[in-house]
Amino acid sequence: MALEYPASINHPRPLWHWVLMACSLGPIACIIVGQLSPWLWMGELASHWTLHAVIALLPVVVVFRRNPWWGRLFIMLLMVGSWQWLNTTFASRATLSAPVATLTLATANISVANRQREELHAVLLALPVDILILQEVTSADRAAFMGSLNWPHQEWKLNEGPFSIALLSRKRLLTSSVHNLNGIPMLEALIDAGEAPLRVFGVHPPPPLDPQFTKHRNQYLAMLAQQLRDRSEPVVVAGDWNVTPGSHMWNLMINFSQVVAAPGARPATWPAALGPIGIPIDHIMGRNVGLAPLHAFTIPGSDHRGLMTTVTLPATWSTP
Repeated sequence: MALEYPASINHPRPLWHWVLMACSLGPIACIIVGQLSPWLWMGELASHWTLHAVIALLPVVVVFRRNPWWGRLFIMLLMVGSWQWLNTTFASRATLSAPVATLTLATANISVANRQREELHAVLLALPVDILILQEVTSADRAAFMGSLNWPHQEWKLNEGPFSIALLSRKRLLTSSVHNLNGIPMLEALIDAGEAPLRVFGVHPPPPLDPQFTKHRNQYLAMLAQQLRDRSEPVVVAGDWNVTPGSHMWNLMINFSQVVAAPGARPATWPAALGPIGIPIDHIMGRNVGLAPLHAFTIPGSDHRGLMTTVTLPATWSTP
């Protein structure tokens, strides 16, 4: 009697299955390298894209799901690539009941190389926000916004390169200061919100493009985490963080500083050309405040999208 083999053995997989697997090598490499982010800068860079890699692996998971070896391997890669993102998705969020003061806030990396500055300035001046935090500003931007009735209280820190930053406020600045790390500024201001004070940090650490930049970014985020931990007032930190929730550094920084995200999804902000399917590297986080779900908006001439939210303050602090 002739032996009968299972159909899966008698009928080899079609060529397109193996082509699909070959196309999955890039996402697989991204997930594996991303797990090395605590030690390698390339791992840190890869960790920004691990969620995209997980989504890209879904077709091959479906095709090979019944294979006892490949199916288990791909499912394991899905779990490894998504666990950090899922962990941050289900973390506590900044909600607040019975607020005594409400402010609107926006952040925008407007790009130092922006060639549409007139259109850019018109869009920003039309934003209905009380506080505007800008990254990659130039002296031309300061000239356009100085004297604006929208935001009469301003703090600017200009330097060479893309790390200039500004904080513009409709409300009075009770105090303001600039922190510097390796020549990269961080703005801090205590804002008179009327019924309660709000401490705001404007940030823009360097991107993890090489070992030195990654080291400086991590030092910057560590300094920010310490500054946040040392402040007792309601606090909001906003800007281009150059880090995603898929990063090992994100976990360390958030756990130490105890800031939390707004409810709802984190809008993708970079690159702007990808719109909602890019990566979230711009953030607005808070502690002892409520945050409305974040809204992304287009910034003319920039490779980033901006973010806007409403901040609500509790009644347990009073303005000094």
